[in-house]
Amino acid sequence: MYLGDETVYALDEVGPGRVIYTGDSNILNEEITDCPLYEWLGASGMQLPSLASFGSNLCGGTGNSLPDYQGEWTFLGSSLPAQYHNNPGALAAEFDVVIYCPVRFNAPPLSQGAINALVGFVTEQGGGLYLVSEYFGGGIDQNALNNINAVANPLDANFLPTNLNWGQVDGEINIDCFPEPQ
Repeated sequence: MYLGDETVYALDEVGPGRVIYTGDSNILNEEITDCPLYEWLGASGMQLPSLASFGSNLCGGTGNSLPDYQGEWTFLGSSLPAQYHNNPGALAAEFDVVIYCPVRFNAPPLSQGAINALVGFVTEQGGGLYLVSEYFGGGIDQNALNNINAVANPLDANFLPTNLNWGQVDGEINIDCFPEPQ
């Protein structure tokens, strides 16, 4: 999805896993439609996948519709718990999808163990990862941008420090459904 010339939402397959990248935290779980998006992300067939989320309060459902998710959802807190660091298999044993929201100012650096777990969750375990960012200056600073890129860059994606400098916006996005999850 583009806003002007900027990509603000993308779906990707990376090795055996799948990733959603978004530059707008307001749409977290708002993209639920007749398309089985979360089922595709979690490779869970037509069953809702189990979700874990961590990071800023947005990952806990503050300011978005994530609490309306109809499947199993666990908020892990502000950082990825230590038992998952360097252990993508442990993450995959409990969850189909992990959502990471480093959207805040002065965010502490993401540990290398957490980065390894998230990247391995996708590239080794075939898990689904949802990386949630925000427009630069409006919801993230350089620290948060560094954190999300520490995970996105090894997956061949890059979040940019973009401030769209826009006012009131309203609209509807229609996306054709992709193939059913396998």
